[in-house]
Amino acid sequence: MSVSVSPMENLKFEFHAVIKFHCKEGCAAKEIHDRLCVMYGDSAPSYTTVTRWPNEFRRGRESLEVDLRSGRPSDAVNPSVIAAVEKLIRDDRRIKVLEIARTVQISRGSVETIIHDHLNSEGVEGVCKMGAEESDRS
Repeated sequence: MSVSVSPMENLKFEFHAVIKFHCKEGCAAKEIHDRLCVMYGDSAPSYTTVTRWPNEFRRGRESLEVDLRSGRPSDAVNPSVIAAVEKLIRDDRRIKVLEIARTVQISRGSVETIIHDHLNSEGVEGVCKMGAEESDRS
């Protein structure tokens, strides 16, 4: 079984590598953040995030991966669920995010992750925007 890594996770890993490199060079967090902002623009991590990672590296952390959080592991985003969400959207392009979540029995956040991270490249993302706004009002 291969694990799918979202583009956002790849970008976070890249940020952590850049932060670690500059930290080992002795750069201050402000300088690291400024460099990231120049290079990545709006995609750059927040200043708070940039200050947290050098502290972690100075305490001896070597891994660039984000630590897993405690609690129930996320198993909602898998190929079969992604396919089910995509089918629901293609069958009814005005379906609400909340309706998809209830039908597939996953959280609204998982539906949004699937739409944004997995279906975005297939041109499906914009389909549920109106539905998400409508479900906020109900």
